[in-house]
Amino acid sequence: KNIKIDHIFTIVSPGFHEKESITSRDLIGNTVHHKGQGTSAEFIPFEENYLEFIWLSNNSDAQSNDLHLFERFSANQCPFGIAFRGKIDEKHCKDFNIYQPSYLKSGRILDHKSQTNEFNIPMYFIVDQDKKRDDYYPKNMNTFSENRILKGKIEKVILHTPCPNPINDFFPRVEQVKSNYWKLEIVGL
Repeated sequence: KNIKIDHIFTIVSPGFHEKESITSRDLIGNTVHHKGQGTSAEFIPFEENYLEFIWLSNNSDAQSNDLHLFERFSANQCPFGIAFRGKIDEKHCKDFNIYQPSYLKSGRILDHKSQTNEFNIPMYFIVDQDKKRDDYYPKNMNTFSENRILKGKIEKVILHTPCPNPINDFFPRVEQVKSNYWKLEIVGL
């Protein structure tokens, strides 16, 4: 498949107080506010993808946003999202909602329709862009300076979940393990 892992997000508390427990906190990028989405984030960039720590920063924007992030944050269920990048066949687009955020200059975000009301699974979405491999971030994201990008890349994700789901079969490089708790293992870093 031409779909690769773009980034992984985890929900954190407003203001990202968990930052103090991250040993490489000096490698986290600047805070970014997702205009119209009601969220803010900080990042740890790697050569081909990144980790995102995301929190609600504007309840009103989050409640009116098509990604249903307010509900996801408020449901207190799965705290993870896995973003992929690449193009998918148009025949598969019927399974996705199309979201055009103002901060994404070209392309679109395709979020799987199942997560509109199911928050016990990760948010799976695709950053669908017509870009060459070299144009992908993090190296071209103005949030990250070249000296803040760590070596390595996210190659695979092992999701420990109380709610395994068949949606996962559509997405490459994600393995599910039945568990009583939520946990992500990242292979490649």
